[in-house]
Amino acid sequence: MTLYIGIDPGLTGAIVVLDESGNLLECADIPSVKNGTKRDVVLSALVAQLEPHRTPQGSAGRNRHPRAFACVEAQNARPGQGVSSSLKLGRCFGQIEGLLAGFGIPYENVAPRRWKRAMVRDVEGTDQKARSVLAASRLWPALDLSLKKHHNRAEAALIAEYGRITREVER
Repeated sequence: MTLYIGIDPGLTGAIVVLDESGNLLECADIPSVKNGTKRDVVLSALVAQLEPHRTPQGSAGRNRHPRAFACVEAQNARPGQGVSSSLKLGRCFGQIEGLLAGFGIPYENVAPRRWKRAMVRDVEGTDQKARSVLAASRLWPALDLSLKKHHNRAEAALIAEYGRITREVER
């Protein structure tokens, strides 16, 4: 069984895991801690979130079948975004990519425009975050989206579903 991981990177991001049928299995915020006036990713906690989905280490000559596939929202510097916040986001993004590669979890970086076009196109409204929350709440009513910051959970879930749908089309 293949699991689908959606990751909305960043210090306020989230990680969601879906099964092959699109059922919600896990949802967690990116673990972070306040460090003086800054926030940092708690790398050991991030490792603990992703490690259970690592590709099994087969013996020599055996094919290794990945048990998970991840989609990570691609990150780029945006006009008006500060240098410090761009660096923090880039650092978190790199940590996620490094862990996925180290655990043998195949992944794809997907542009926000691409996954949103597929997953939020039929949702009314102009506020992108609200549209993501509405789309995710329709697909997974049990997903806790009770706080304003939970739009990251909604987006991680939609990114995972985007990965699941596009991988099924490729098969």
